[in-house]
Amino acid sequence: MRITLIVPLTLLLSLLLISSPTHAAGWGNLKGQIVFDGDVPEQDVAVAKGQAPNGGGVCAADAPILDDSLVINTENKGIANCVVYIADKKFDISPELKEPKDKELLFDNKDCVFVPHVLVVQTNQTVRAINSDPCGHNVKTNMMRNKAANQLLVGNDTKGAVFEFKVAELLPMKVECNIHAWMTAHWYVVDHPYAVVTDKDGNFEIEKLPAGDLTFKIWQEKDGYIERSLKVSIKDGETTDLGKLAFKADKFK
Repeated sequence: MRITLIVPLTLLLSLLLISSPTHAAGWGNLKGQIVFDGDVPEQDVAVAKGQAPNGGGVCAADAPILDDSLVINTENKGIANCVVYIADKKFDISPELKEPKDKELLFDNKDCVFVPHVLVVQTNQTVRAINSDPCGHNVKTNMMRNKAANQLLVGNDTKGAVFEFKVAELLPMKVECNIHAWMTAHWYVVDHPYAVVTDKDGNFEIEKLPAGDLTFKIWQEKDGYIERSLKVSIKDGETTDLGKLAFKADKFK
């Protein structure tokens, strides 16, 4: 016996609406500047001039190596190397950002310092680590969710080693050189395009965010999360400018 189930059209449309994924009502941008609230301290020295171990005549030969864990622009008090990213668990991604512009990011060992000091990388990107120094370095990643890796790079290795990532990390993870203990960096592995690093002036901009009310986090190496719940309303076709976001000195002890 065949049973025919008749579903009213209004009910069918309701079911389709419930089961269909929601989409953002447009896309907007977010920008701002993270600044130091107080007198700007001098940047700490990691290695005094001519005092680097295991570096021969290369590391700190001509100038001291500075500690990059807190870099503040003395002119405008902007804080570099902060990670600003969306903290919501569910959100739409703009079709224009489904694939990153650069499939491979470059990470260098230059003058016995990692460059860049903080790097955001998506799971559909790779990182190529090279060595512009004449002395050897190693790049050791300390990941929680991805497999940790440790690659030795000989001097002047322009080909380097490639690092891949399968899943997003919970927070920026430390990268280090065991040959030169002061050499550290942080990589933040994400599975979306809505995470950026502040520039030398503390400025940041995140493009094509889904319109609506969103929450963001701000991470800085010294203190970790200097902001855990920044509420922002993104409007379609507009750029929301947060202006200066000031953080007091006690955040960075």
